[in-house]
Amino acid sequence: MANYFAEFDSTPSTLVADLKSRILNSSNWANISGGTGNVMQATTARGAQMNIDLADAAATARQLQVGVYRLYSSGSGTDKLVRYICWHLTGGATSDPIHVALSAGQDHLYIAIEGPRAGEPNTDDATSGSERQCLFLGDLVPYFTAEPNPVVVLLANATSLSQMDISTVYVSRNRANSASWLPAKLGTLFCPNTGTGTSTTPWSGLQRACSADSNTYLFPYVVFEDTAGIRGRLGKVFFAGFIAPGLATSVTDFPPPLYQRLVYNSENYVLVVPHKGTAATWRSRSAFGWQDNGSSQALAGTSPVIAVPTA
Repeated sequence: MANYFAEFDSTPSTLVADLKSRILNSSNWANISGGTGNVMQATTARGAQMNIDLADAAATARQLQVGVYRLYSSGSGTDKLVRYICWHLTGGATSDPIHVALSAGQDHLYIAIEGPRAGEPNTDDATSGSERQCLFLGDLVPYFTAEPNPVVVLLANATSLSQMDISTVYVSRNRANSASWLPAKLGTLFCPNTGTGTSTTPWSGLQRACSADSNTYLFPYVVFEDTAGIRGRLGKVFFAGFIAPGLATSVTDFPPPLYQRLVYNSENYVLVVPHKGTAATWRSRSAFGWQDNGSSQALAGTSPVIAVPTA
């Protein structure tokens, strides 16, 4: 199949093997390092390479270190970035249960990993469990015909830390085709935050239902490169509102349950939550949107909801 989506349990000691076997369920991905190698590759419909070494370093009890290359062939890569997916604040064991959501297809790769949940061994917080972080690598749909070469966008934690204090994404190549992995920001249509502190209505949602055709519309993530400005949008992920677990009232455009399916642009999508914090890691956030408003641990768990492809 082309697009593949799965939720599954793993452990740090088996994580790389579990990721490899499931990524290969997408017919667009291949293990180009051969045998026991860990370099996975796909080429987008526009012709950009997506290359990720799932074991740039061995997975530890609390994080996975990956290497992302702009190009990779004949056993070597060009223009490498090292990134991390963390699920523990500290400690843990390589036998801990971890929980993975994965979506793979010709134009994208999405991996989210959550550490032990409440009641499981070595959870970071007895009530809220452990945190979840994500990695996204995918096609950029250009807004201007002057874009000279196909590129991909990378969203992932740049530091070996549990808190994901990163609002930056990276575009694999500039317009002049002279520099790689340019920093950029993501933007999307969204009402300003209407609450502060421990407000139980921290987000103001937008109604996407259209009375003209009775359909509901998702919002694109638009890529603004720091140097060149607006470049285009993410091709295979869309903003679908916010969810605030544990809050008395939370405004969401697609309410729970999560992992519900929908059809968008004649393609199947599934709704996922890309990151989660705990009482100990409540500052966690990513370029997909704020984890919280930065002023109260009571909002730990608040996250954007995104739509990623499924079969």
